Amino acid sequence: MSVNVNDADWQKIQELFAKERQWMTAQMQMHIREVNSMFADERKKVRERYKEYDGCYLGYYAQWFFWLFFVLGLVIFGLAIFLILDSHYHWTK
Repeated sequence: MSVNVNDADWQKIQELFAKERQWMTAQMQMHIREVNSMFADERKKVRERYKEYDGCYLGYYAQWFFWLFFVLGLVIFGLAIFLILDSHYHWTK
């Protein structure tokens, strides 16, 4: 099947396609600019969040992991001191 289109109509079709392509390109560029500005805002928020922790923010779970072993170490250290004192003084009734 073939379609015959005269030159004036073909030119009009090409112009419409060019306008549509130009409009789509402008819309995509606008969308990309919006997304880039959203990413920039998010980077600023993250930077501010890190500043709250003076640059040593390790994340929620890493902090809990650190505190768990820190407290566990303190308990073991205290227990060792207690056992040393207990063996030295021989608490008797």
